[in-house]
Amino acid sequence: MSTETHSPIDGLQRFLILLCVSIPSFMINLDSNIVAVSLSSIAHSFNADFADIEWVISAYTLTFASLVMPAGALADRYGRKRILIVGLAIFTLASFICGAAPNVTALNAARALQGVGAALLLSAALATLSHSFRGADRARAFAFWGSVIGIAISLGPVVGGYITEHFGWRSEEHTSELQ
Repeated sequence: MSTETHSPIDGLQRFLILLCVSIPSFMINLDSNIVAVSLSSIAHSFNADFADIEWVISAYTLTFASLVMPAGALADRYGRKRILIVGLAIFTLASFICGAAPNVTALNAARALQGVGAALLLSAALATLSHSFRGADRARAFAFWGSVIGIAISLGPVVGGYITEHFGWRSEEHTSELQ
């Protein structure tokens, strides 16, 4: 079991918790939408066929979807903060590997690793929000978090198109980490 306790938190701590869970959630949603916009540039860059490029999305989605629930159990067992940090490290490392991928196979493997990091991030973020806020404060915290995700989803195609056109798809993996 986690060693975390239920202690009251003040307004500044709550705001910092919201930021610490919302920023990584923003990153994973922005990244997913940026990559979707860039698929044709990625295919052209690697001279890849449709099946190869389909795995750019599928490798991420499959690992992410299959690991969200187990990642939540890890957050409960080893601590939400620890799993959030591990997930962020994995996601960030995988993003840099994506940008440096020498071929589509390496890119797809790195995207699968990104899915692992994203699952850890999302599970820990949701568990942290649920644990840190009660009642009406919880509803407001989830509304804020959901709004941040909505903004990321809305910006993803625009940011992805701009980056792809002006800097190339490889810079997106690095840029999404700076958002």
